[in-house]
Amino acid sequence: MSKFKAIIICGFPGIGKTTAEQRCRQAIDCESSGFQYRFDPTEVNAGSPAGVYKENQNWVKEYVDQLVELAMDVRYHYVFASTHQEVRDELNARLIPYVVVVPDRSLKDEYLARYVKRGDSAEFIMGIYEYWEDWLKAIDIEAPAVIHLKAGQVLSDILPIPQLRG
Repeated sequence: MSKFKAIIICGFPGIGKTTAEQRCRQAIDCESSGFQYRFDPTEVNAGSPAGVYKENQNWVKEYVDQLVELAMDVRYHYVFASTHQEVRDELNARLIPYVVVVPDRSLKDEYLARYVKRGDSAEFIMGIYEYWEDWLKAIDIEAPAVIHLKAGQVLSDILPIPQLRG
């Protein structure tokens, strides 16, 4: 029997992880951005006299450690996570079971509109626009289990997801 109580779901941006967390009290959305940078109050510069944010070189390990801790917590059935390549690589290297939820590749325009509607930066939207096909293709090839959302579908529409073997 798996030590994990929850399924780790790596969700593509805009699939509705935050909304699904709000609708399902047995779910938690573990946002990766808080792990990628650390505030260093000892390093100051003219633009930031109180300190600066620096890239956390250990963010992937720390993030996956947090995902594992949450997935072992009996309060959760689902732990929503990032689809960053580095995160998936670390999950694979540790043999941690997970599923990836992505939009169907044909839904690029729908998702770009979602990003605009929720107020994402132009830089973020342009990154998705440029790498849409590459990222989704890599996920389909490398991820152990992939669920493709249809037009208008969001993550909460496909819950519950059956427990994975791990």
